Amino acid sequence: MPNQRRPYFPLPVNFPQQVANEVFPPFVGTISGEVAVTHRGMPLGVARFSGKVVDVYMSALGCGKRDTTAYISGEVDVKINGTSCLTTTPRIGAISGELSAQKTTFASAADTAVRAGVVDHTANSFNEGDVFTWDFVYNGETSPATKMNNVCIIVEVEPTN
Repeated sequence: MPNQRRPYFPLPVNFPQQVANEVFPPFVGTISGEVAVTHRGMPLGVARFSGKVVDVYMSALGCGKRDTTAYISGEVDVKINGTSCLTTTPRIGAISGELSAQKTTFASAADTAVRAGVVDHTANSFNEGDVFTWDFVYNGETSPATKMNNVCIIVEVEPTN
């Protein structure tokens, strides 16, 4: 029958998770170029299957460089149908005296002035057709010596059925 999902039998119980990277790639968002303002409601896409958000990572080609003692940072929030799926938003900042450099919230990078995102397990589920958006919230000087640039996010998801 068309448009009806069939069970995965006799495949292994965790078959959807095993092939998630092939059939359900992560959502990816970018802001190209320099950024020193907040952007809200940017589209990431629509869910093809029911599932859950398992992680959110943020990277920036340049973290920016500040002129004064004011802190420069940017953080992202990911929303499913307008509701945040994070309890802690990933953030990248610039430390006094450091040059603008590539930074990421992936723990293996061990970058300075970053905060990893934490998924809200009470709000991370979604259904087919749900819409994903993201906000980039800029904090700091409006005209720093060097602005943040090329901000990217990855929203890792996996099917639940």
